[in-house]
Order: sequence, then structure tokens, then C-alpha cells
Amino acid sequence: MHPGRIGQGLLLTEAVELRLPTTKESTMKHIKVLGTGCRNCETTAKLIAEVAAARGTAIELEKITDMAAILGYGVLSTPGVVP
Repeated sequence: MHPGRIGQGLLLTEAVELRLPTTKESTMKHIKVLGTGCRNCETTAKLIAEVAAARGTAIELEKITDMAAILGYGVLSTPGVVP
């Protein structure tokens, strides 16, 4: 798999842009990054924040590092991103 690509060959930035509301939507989007705090998890959180800022979209970014909580979402490998 190409670095920076996730399922179905999407770039992570493309996947993030597909999930964020447009600037015309007024609701704040709550996004959770599930991971142990590794470099990939931190990069994912930073990328989400950058894409949201570039689009002028207000988000609340939450980092979840507790493995029991992560498994509760059904995520078996990290980083995981859930709305």
C-alpha cells in the first residue's frame, strides 16, 4: 500500500475532506482520533486539524488513547478516525 493511503486507495487527506462538513454547514463536527499516541496517530490528528482549518470548518478534535475504549469502537489497528 502506498504511504499515506488508506482503504480503497484514498489518500488520508481525501478521506478527511470527504468527511468534513462544508463551510456552509453551521454545526461543529466532533472527530475522534483513536490511537496510542504514536507518530502516525499524531500525524493523523494534525492533518485533520489542518484540513479543517483550510476549509474554515470548526471541529472538536478528541484523541482517545485508552486501548479498551479504542477496542470498544471495533478498531483493531490504529490510527482510527471516527465522527
